[in-house]
Amino acid sequence: MAANLLPIAAALADLSDTELAALIAATNGVPPVAYGLLIWIEGTCDWELNRRAGYEYELLPPDAAIDPSEDEVSINAAIVMRATFAQDSPAVLSLFDALVDLLTEGDGPSARIRSQTTRAHLSDRLVMDQARLSRLAFEQMRERNHVS
Repeated sequence: MAANLLPIAAALADLSDTELAALIAATNGVPPVAYGLLIWIEGTCDWELNRRAGYEYELLPPDAAIDPSEDEVSINAAIVMRATFAQDSPAVLSLFDALVDLLTEGDGPSARIRSQTTRAHLSDRLVMDQARLSRLAFEQMRERNHVS
């Protein structure tokens, strides 16, 4: 595993199975804005569930799923999701902290567009709607599984 994915792997290890399932459900229950990012989040949660079941394989970086044309919207979506999920779970917050750091600081998509975006710019309405829908799906899954 690449060194820059270690914070992601550590954050995933702290999530409960229910939180992982809720994140997967949330990525499937929203419009496909920042589609590559959603696919990567789902795949990353699946990777952690499989790791727990004893299946070891490489955790791929976001670049594997995010098309360069989606770089800016993916960064904005990750920032909005981080803010949206911040009060739900410290473990989920840690995952999104690690993801935002990876996308905005590492060798990931931000390396191609770092000069075009800032972490504070959240004007994309579709991203905001997607984050709200993701949170709703996450909360519904948590309620069904009685996670506090």
